[in-house]
Amino acid sequence: MLVLSNLFQIVPNLCHLTLKAHDFNIDGYQWEHLIVNYLPKLQVFCLEIESTILSDDDDDDKTVQSFQTPFWLEEHQ
Repeated sequence: MLVLSNLFQIVPNLCHLTLKAHDFNIDGYQWEHLIVNYLPKLQVFCLEIESTILSDDDDDDKTVQSFQTPFWLEEHQ
């Protein structure tokens, strides 16, 4: 996340961001922090993560839940 923080600090006027990744390990809470603190003008955020989800994996459930907060559901849907 430090690399992204450093990158986003130099592009605070970014208004559109699309990321495609495989097994990206940043959850919704961390993305919220990055957007609020470093990308105040971001209007469009598209995140595509390709991952294998195991039905009994609590980490996967927690990751999905981290994107189900008011920040994502109400402010940035």
